[in-house]
Amino acid sequence: MSEQNELASDYERLYSAAARMMWAQRTRSWHDADSRWPAERRTAWRTLEQVLLDAEAALGAPRPGEGSDPARHLISRRASGDADRPLPFDEAVQDWKQRLDADPGFLVERWEPYPDYYMEPGSCVIVPSSPYFAMIGIFPELFHRLAPGRPAVTIGSGASDLCVVAHEAADALRAPLGIATPTPQPGNAPWIAPVSRPVSDLPDLPERFEALRRAAWYAAEAMPSPEELKGTLNFTVQLRAAVAATDIQLMLTGQVAPAWREEYEQIDPARHGVVGLVSGPGDEAVPVPFEKDAAKWRGLNATSRGRRRNTSGSTTRTGAKPRTW
Repeated sequence: MSEQNELASDYERLYSAAARMMWAQRTRSWHDADSRWPAERRTAWRTLEQVLLDAEAALGAPRPGEGSDPARHLISRRASGDADRPLPFDEAVQDWKQRLDADPGFLVERWEPYPDYYMEPGSCVIVPSSPYFAMIGIFPELFHRLAPGRPAVTIGSGASDLCVVAHEAADALRAPLGIATPTPQPGNAPWIAPVSRPVSDLPDLPERFEALRRAAWYAAEAMPSPEELKGTLNFTVQLRAAVAATDIQLMLTGQVAPAWREEYEQIDPARHGVVGLVSGPGDEAVPVPFEKDAAKWRGLNATSRGRRRNTSGSTTRTGAKPRTW
């Protein structure tokens, strides 16, 4: 391995470990004014966060005509406007937030037959519990697959049917409300870049690596060890974040440590993430093949009593406690 390739590999491993530590914390305690974190730890974590953000910014903003990188951009559509350019995740999030903020929701305050918030007739869809839980069950999977620093995995063709079922479920939710069904984009859309740009593709990689080394060390050093955490009632630090901090310190002192750990040790993202879902419950979680999950989801949709538009205006506390989407 050449010196440059070795530097790139070391940078990517440390980048992954640092991103994992921050993601594992779940809450942004280092930005919380009411956090019980020591000031030194909060400062160190903010510094590390900025180093990671600066490195991503150094890769440059998406340019018109550039392919959409699945690691950085939404691949289902391009950015709005005159220029044909990729849609970064942060822009997509802002777009979704604006759409949600503009939606008044389906609950309205009424005083009859007693004061409460009622479902506005015609504004929501009643969903049976089984297909509802099948639909939201995909979210933990997305949460883990999109984790910052997680090794990139190409999903196998076996997931195509699960994608079709997801579209069918979404269409069934839109139909009672008369909402137009968007045209799904194929996975081989011409604007999708075939290869993601590595995080080490930086013009000043040696300087960036040194900055990351310093920031990651101080942020990890400021964390309690897993052993110290287990002996206290300190719930301000996630155990997985403490484990990641220990891995960073081992890595930076030349010892063997993984850059990434899955939630369940028996899951290998490079092997299992290609063929199935990996965020199953319990320590004995095993990958569920995409085809099996698709068949289960489709079966629930077929055997349920279906979705219907709410026209009664009844509260969610009456009747059979319907789930709303």
